Amino acid sequence: MTAATPVLFDRFPRLASLPRIPLVTAPTRLERASRLSGFTEREVWVKREDATDASYGGNKVRKLQYLLGDAQAKQATTLLTTGALGSHHALATAIHGGARGFAVHAFLSPQPWTDHVEENLRAHVAVGSTLHRVPSAFLALPAMEWEALKERRARRRPYLIPHGGSNPVGAIGYVEAGLELAAQLDAKEMPEPDAIYVALGSGATAVGLALGLAAGGVEIPIHAVLVTTRLIGHPRYLRRMMQGTLERLRAIEPRFPDIGPAAERMLRVEDAWVSVGYGVVTDEIERVTDLAAADAITLDPTYTAPTVASLMSDAESGRFRRALYIHTLSSADLSPILARGAEAPSWARSFAGAAR
Repeated sequence: MTAATPVLFDRFPRLASLPRIPLVTAPTRLERASRLSGFTEREVWVKREDATDASYGGNKVRKLQYLLGDAQAKQATTLLTTGALGSHHALATAIHGGARGFAVHAFLSPQPWTDHVEENLRAHVAVGSTLHRVPSAFLALPAMEWEALKERRARRRPYLIPHGGSNPVGAIGYVEAGLELAAQLDAKEMPEPDAIYVALGSGATAVGLALGLAAGGVEIPIHAVLVTTRLIGHPRYLRRMMQGTLERLRAIEPRFPDIGPAAERMLRVEDAWVSVGYGVVTDEIERVTDLAAADAITLDPTYTAPTVASLMSDAESGRFRRALYIHTLSSADLSPILARGAEAPSWARSFAGAAR
């Protein structure tokens, strides 16, 4: 299967009318993590969402296919988005949006300074992002709306993309991924897992995955490991995103099943890591990062390492026999971009120090 023929469109042809820019090479592969399996004495499998695209992959690219498609259909010229200082979503938007002719403005809030954060900021500068500082994620939306007003006054057409690309448009990308995974399980590419683990940062990845699996007739508990605010993990927030995504799909294709209740049953928010802090490096984070590296899985301290740490803790307590981890961090090589010699903005390190 290629990026031009997503399983979502194969199953529901009317949905091919959705604006979409093909970015993902699919299906992403399933593989057994032998070292993690041996260490935990449980079967651990990985869906390699890190390899969705060679220039910059990860889960954000799934969502950007539909967000950039919608922006293009609305003849937008400028993308405005937000995230923390080292945001993968903001960088993915800059790389993929910039390559398709959009100007990109990223509104960034503080997070702890790491080499990973610095590398992402250098890449932003190299691809021409316009970076804006916001002291809190809660102030990003009004700042984006003010910038959008200035863009319109300059006769440009702005398009606002929320934190993480998480809205019903972006979530469709993971409905597509959930249906893809259901097809892979049906084809016996791996034995059916008892549990699925995925990071929960802004919501659309976990929500779309649950909807797509349910639409594919698969009902497996999804442990969504929350790493941001508990507001994101609130059932009302997740239900609203599910309902909005289903309404968008069913408005185009009434045959798309109304599987909201099944998707809600599957989604289980794990919020223990919220109290640790966003992007904070702990001994446990370092331990699981080293263990995963033995399976050629590169983790970051913000999203993926807490998710694997949660999986490993559950393995030790016997909560599953076989688990599937959705690896959402891009594994693309940024060195061609970083080789342009751009430096992180001079204000970045002190701004990162404002993180609570």
